[in-house]
Formats: sequence, structure tokens, C-alpha cells
Amino acid sequence: MVLFRLARSLYGRMGKATLQAYVILGSILLTSPAWAGGLPKMEAPSTGADGGNLATFKGYLYDALIVVGLGLATWAFLSVGSNTIATYKAWRMQKAELSELGLVAGMGGALVILVLYLANKAAAILA
Repeated sequence: MVLFRLARSLYGRMGKATLQAYVILGSILLTSPAWAGGLPKMEAPSTGADGGNLATFKGYLYDALIVVGLGLATWAFLSVGSNTIATYKAWRMQKAELSELGLVAGMGGALVILVLYLANKAAAILA
């Protein structure tokens, strides 16, 4: 939010062309090799690092798909937890029955286990 306010105030003081020139100049300076001299080298993918460019790309794609699968599993876990908490709140306010809370928690747990199982199988198939 602070950066947005700063950019808006700079845009008001300078012209659009001047601000664009500063952004381009800053981008060029920050991406130059002199600034990146102390950065570590990019890590090789978990598979296919020695097989040429296509194998390296496949390795990075594999790693990206694993991260997406982990994100999906995390989203499933958080949504099941959120839904269970909401049902618990409804039960505490006597708008839902205890059996409904048990059903939501049980089916949510089964859903999380299923998502983790499928993510594990997909990782084995992709490798």
C-alpha cells in the first residue's frame, strides 16, 4: 500500500514519460550482472539436469507440477478445516446437529486423504 501511494505521488509530481524512464533505468541497473554478482547460481531440477535443454525443461516442469500438487493439497486441507470450523460454530449456535458436524469432519478427512493419495500417485506417474 505504501509503494502504491509513493508511485501515485511520484506520478503526480513527474510526468508519465519521466516515471517510465526511471522505471526502465532502474530495471536495467537492477538486472545487470554487476548487481547479481553475489547471488548463488540457479539450482538444477530434481530430474533431467544432465540430459540437455529439453530434459532440463522437463525437470523444471516436473518440479513446478509437484509444487502445484502440494498447493492443491494445502488448499484442500485448509478448506476442509474452514468448513469444519464453520459447522462447529453452527453447532454451537444450535443451528446444526452434532451428526452433521461429524459428517463434515469425516468426509473432509476422507477428502484430504484422497487428495494426498492422488497427489502422491501423480508424482510417481510424472517421474
